[in-house]
Amino acid sequence: MENYSDDMSLLESYRATMKNFKIDTSEGAAALRVKVVEAEARAVEVDKKMASIKERLEEYENCISVLDSMGSEERAKQERAFELTEAQNKNEQSVKSAQERRTRTEHER
Repeated sequence: MENYSDDMSLLESYRATMKNFKIDTSEGAAALRVKVVEAEARAVEVDKKMASIKERLEEYENCISVLDSMGSEERAKQERAFELTEAQNKNEQSVKSAQERRTRTEHER
């Protein structure tokens, strides 16, 4: 008997909720079904848009990683060019110093 009264109390609660949301009639229930179908369709569209956005983000991330690697390669080339230039400058300075010493030595003789 206790289960019966609990069930009846729950049923009355459901009826009150249905009446509150105006779905206690067949017309109200049909309107609710339409709203549910429309909401599900919107959810599908949102899922499609999210998938598209995720795909584009993956493409952008791939592009960024390629640009980063290109940038690091370019920096490495620039560093090698700078080091080569520095080595050439040092070599030129050494040659110049040697020539100056030779010239001084010749003048001293």
